[in-house]
Amino acid sequence: MRGALALALGTALAGSGVARAEAAGSGPELRWEAPAGCPDEAQLRERLDGMLARASPERRDAPQLRAHARVQETAPGRFTLALEITTRDGVSARAIEAASCVELADATALLIAMMIDPAAATDAEPPPLPPPPPPPPTDVPEETEPSPPPTTEAPPTEHAPEEAAPHPPPERPPATRAAIGADLALGGAGLPGFGAGFGLSVAVLRTHLRGELFGRTHLPRTRALPGLEEGGAAVRYQLAGGGVRGCGVGRVGARARVELFGCLGVELGAMRGEGIDLPVSASRTLLWAAALVTPGLAVALAPRLALVARADLGVALARPRFAVLNYGDVYRAPPLSYVVSLGLELRLPSAPIRGAAKKSGTDPAGRGQSPAERPFR
Repeated sequence: MRGALALALGTALAGSGVARAEAAGSGPELRWEAPAGCPDEAQLRERLDGMLARASPERRDAPQLRAHARVQETAPGRFTLALEITTRDGVSARAIEAASCVELADATALLIAMMIDPAAATDAEPPPLPPPPPPPPTDVPEETEPSPPPTTEAPPTEHAPEEAAPHPPPERPPATRAAIGADLALGGAGLPGFGAGFGLSVAVLRTHLRGELFGRTHLPRTRALPGLEEGGAAVRYQLAGGGVRGCGVGRVGARARVELFGCLGVELGAMRGEGIDLPVSASRTLLWAAALVTPGLAVALAPRLALVARADLGVALARPRFAVLNYGDVYRAPPLSYVVSLGLELRLPSAPIRGAAKKSGTDPAGRGQSPAERPFR
């Protein structure tokens, strides 16, 4: 079993990309912090020395390696280890959860030994860590209760307490996800005045990147012609289009529930002007285009649902111009435009490739494995 555990830890360490230090030094530097009742640093060093008993002196004394291990009791009967191992090539961090400090101390010693000499750590069979000392007795005198009178009834059968099921580690979000969104758009958007519209979007999400295609249409806006209002002469304007955005994403908050992003993009649309109650009524459709700068944020409401707010600030690349016969110019799209949108985004999971689960019934996320076998998270 120790050989299998060492082999699994060696695989996890190799996958994390942390190389063993090879510079000359005086052996590993160890810092161990644990609650009262857990093994102390001297016991941990004794465990490590036993694992490296078969290692060559140059391997045992050469690595410049520092390890900082901190154990906390997160719940009754549940302990969490935060381990950082620093070598000349970088720093590796790992979180391990177990039911006792002894298991975490054993896992810490084995991880450090694997960094120094995997072969010696695999073959070693050191003595197990001694159990932690019992807590000191308190000075509070125990109250004596009078013994109950003897009865002829049989005592109730005591059932052995069931072992608490291990808490599975939290699932990391998939490396790449797809999202579908719908929003309400408010603003000028190149049309005259202020109005509303609706939009749809399809996005691809990664840890710090976001790319999306979007389309939206704005409700018609009618503007009367000065001097001809009494006759009902007016022009109705409409705009529909779509575009693409590329964004950088940053996450804030203890659980990264809020995402801040900034995007650059371009939008193309068809702007239509239609005459109403004119002597010769006609319509014309022209190209509208703008370069976009889009700040925004997304707030996770649920694992697959987010509230998204953004503001598209546009610089016109093509400005449609409309005129009425025997009247002159009636409207030209402005050089700057804005649209503020608020909507919901459904995020579809796309699980990353983790490899097949073991035959023993454990899954790739690490549930059902011992604390030392779980991969770096």
